[in-house]
Amino acid sequence: MFLLHHPFGGVVPPDLGLIAALLYLVLAVCLLFLGRSIIKALAFVMAGVAGMVLGGLGGAALLGGVGLVLGAALGFLAFGMIGYFLVPVGIGLAIGYAAYEIAGYLTPYYLVAVLVGVVFFVAGAVLADRLIEAATAFLGALIVYDVAVYFGSPSLVAVAAAVLLGAAGFAVQNEQKKAQRPAA
Repeated sequence: MFLLHHPFGGVVPPDLGLIAALLYLVLAVCLLFLGRSIIKALAFVMAGVAGMVLGGLGGAALLGGVGLVLGAALGFLAFGMIGYFLVPVGIGLAIGYAAYEIAGYLTPYYLVAVLVGVVFFVAGAVLADRLIEAATAFLGALIVYDVAVYFGSPSLVAVAAAVLLGAAGFAVQNEQKKAQRPAA
């Protein structure tokens, strides 16, 4: 168990372990079936908070208390929307940079490493939604496995449950995305 194991062993009361297991199970279900939405919502909130701080500071400097409130609200919305829509670019940058570093290690040619990084950046940005769906379904499945083992399920049963729920979560997220697209 990687999530529910506590380094202090018996110091944690058994009731707390049960509560943690149930909370992990809720987290797993959310990640399995709503992972893409959760990631995009987190991106919106994190970027929005940064915008709120900057907008609030700028508004307060220009208009005082009223400017603080207006700047914070507008900054939260503007930066939140930017964060929401730039999630694919961020994923592309992360994948492209990792590919660039690996290629730079494997080849002595700088241009080859840059080209590999650019190709993987584009692929990562284009496939971002699929990658998010797969990653969150996989993480949710890992948590399901951990919770099942915590509750005493045999490892094989826990693996089967995790694989089935992971596949179901990926399929549900994929269908949700298809349902959101306008009909042609």
